[in-house]
Parts: sequence; C-alpha cells; structure tokens
Amino acid sequence: MLKFLFKTTAYYIIWKKFQKQIILLVISIFLIGLIGSIYDDLFKVLKVTNKESVGILLFMKWFFISLIVVYNIYTFRKTTIESKDTIITKIEEGEHRVFPEKSQDILKKEKLLSSTDFILKKYEKKV
Repeated sequence: MLKFLFKTTAYYIIWKKFQKQIILLVISIFLIGLIGSIYDDLFKVLKVTNKESVGILLFMKWFFISLIVVYNIYTFRKTTIESKDTIITKIEEGEHRVFPEKSQDILKKEKLLSSTDFILKKYEKKV
C-alpha cells in the first residue's frame, strides 16, 4: 500500500513541477501524428495525379516535424528547477510569486517537524 502511495505522490510532484512541459510534449506527439496522417492522405492522392509535388510534400512534412522537435528542445533546455534556497532568497528580496500562504510558511521554516515530532511537542506542552 505504501508503494502505491509513494508512486502516486511522485507522479503528482512530477506533474506539478513539469506540467507545461508534459502538456507540450503530448501536444507535439499529437501534431506529429496528425502531420503523418495528412501526409499519407495527400501522398495517396498526389501519387496518382501529380508525381512532381510528392517531393515538396515530403519536404514540408519533415520541415514541420523538425520545427516541432526544435521548439520542444528549445523549451526543455530553457526549463530550470529551482532549489529551496533560491526560492527563499527570491521571497526575501521581495520577488513574490504566486505562492499559497502555506507554502510560504513552510519555505520560511528552518526545521520541519514530522508527524511524530508534532504529536510529542503537543503533549509535552500539556504536561
């Protein structure tokens, strides 16, 4: 059961961090498939009627596919993963992004308590 929970949490964290890149990749795969199917249809039509335009059609297909691939590589290379320290320095410098208040509180804490530590701390105050 814990293994399933870990996998689900890992996928959720990956989705939250790389949501734009994952969506871009899925759209790109869809567009490449669409270009391929359009090429096949036009190839069948032009093969019969006009053999000279088949070369132009093939060039256009690979031009569009390479354009999509180059754009994806450019956006993926531009993607950066920020560490906790850089996020904290940005917050302290006044560059407030759209962070929820809970996230801002957690980022400012020096020591995070586990559930057990929190329960022990709670009952130590009562005694």
